[in-house]
Amino acid sequence: MPPAFSIRSAAVASIVSVLLVLGVLTPVAQSYDGPDPADDRPVIWGVTDSVFWDAVPWLDQRLPDHRPIIRGFPGLHLRTVIGLQGDGQTPVVDGTGQFDGPGGLLIKDADLIDDIVVVGLGYMFWSDDRAQLARYEGWIDDFLRQTDEARRVLWIRPRLWDQPGSPACGGSTGKNCDNSMVLVNAMLDRAVANHPNLELLDWGAKAAGHANWISPDGIHVNGKLTGKLGAGALAQLVADAVLESPFPPVVDPDPDPDPDPDPDPDLDPDPTNHPPVGRLKVVRVGARKIFVKGFAFDPDHDRTLRVTITIDGEPVRQLRARKTIRNFASKRGTATNNHGFSGRIRTPDKGRHKVCLLVGKNKIKMNCKRIRIRA
Repeated sequence: MPPAFSIRSAAVASIVSVLLVLGVLTPVAQSYDGPDPADDRPVIWGVTDSVFWDAVPWLDQRLPDHRPIIRGFPGLHLRTVIGLQGDGQTPVVDGTGQFDGPGGLLIKDADLIDDIVVVGLGYMFWSDDRAQLARYEGWIDDFLRQTDEARRVLWIRPRLWDQPGSPACGGSTGKNCDNSMVLVNAMLDRAVANHPNLELLDWGAKAAGHANWISPDGIHVNGKLTGKLGAGALAQLVADAVLESPFPPVVDPDPDPDPDPDPDPDLDPDPTNHPPVGRLKVVRVGARKIFVKGFAFDPDHDRTLRVTITIDGEPVRQLRARKTIRNFASKRGTATNNHGFSGRIRTPDKGRHKVCLLVGKNKIKMNCKRIRIRA
C-alpha cells in the first residue's frame, strides 16, 4: 500500500485521525495540520479501506472547489469506525500506534452539517461477519446514523469480486468464491430505504469491461501512481457524483415573488387555522461557525416552511425546513418526516449572544438559545 497521503494542508481542528495498519504491516500514526482560516471551500469527508485510498490522491485535482479530507488505512473494518462521532475526544492509542478500543475516525457531528461524506468500506467482510449477518448490517446502520447530519453520504459499492467463476477467487488463489460482496451490497440496498441522505456509487458497473483497471486480486485498482486506469476512474466516479448536486450557497436566496409562499393568515377565514410549530434544538459553537439544527412545520398543511435564524435580534440566515428526521411524522402527527433544518452561521464577536428561531413568512418567534463566544 502507498504511504499515508494528506490532501493539501487543510483540515479541521475537531478531527483526530490515526492511520492504522493491520496484520503484519507496521502501524503508523497519522496527524493532520490545523485549519487554514483562508480555506472556506465546502468539505468532503471520507473514510475508506485501501481500495478507494489508492484513488484519493487524484480526487483533489478533480474537485478544486472542494476540500476532500479522507481518512483510512488498509484493512479498515466497519466495526472500527463505529466510534466515528467522538465530539472532539481524543482516542486512546497504545504503544504500537493501534487504537485502544474502537474509533478509527473522530468527527464532531456538527462538522458534518451540510457536508458530503464518502465511504469506501465493505470489502473487509470477514468470516465471523458472515456468521452473524444481522450484526454487520447493524454496523452499517450505526455508521449511517452517525452521519445523518451530512447532506449526502456517497457509499462506493464493493465490486462483486468473489462471485463463482471470478479469476480473483477459487483455484490457486486461496480465496473463496462465496458471494460475500453480494450480501454486503444487499445490506446497502436496504440501508438506502432507512437513510435518505445515502447514495450508492456503482463502482462495479463503472469498471465492467475494463479488466486493466483492476489488479489481479480482483479488489484493488491499478494506476495509483499515475492517476490513470482504475485509480483515475474511481476518483472520477466520486467527483462526478459530488458535482451532480453542488453545495448550496452560504445564504439561501429569497426570490421575489416567493415560489413557495406561506399563506397570509389575514386572508384565511378558517378559524381553525393553527400557527406553525418549530424549535431550535441544537446550537453548537465551532472555531469559525455556529451550527444550528431544529424543525418547523405547519399543523394544517404538509409543506416546507422557511425559517430565519437571528443573533441578538438580527437575521443572519434563512433556511428551508425540509430535511428528513427519523420517525418525525409518527411523533408529531405530520404527513411526512421532512421538516428538519440545519445550517451554519458565522461566529459572532466574543461575548454572550442570543440565537433565536423565527418561522414562516410572518417570522413568528419560537425559542432561543444563549451562547457564549470565548475567543
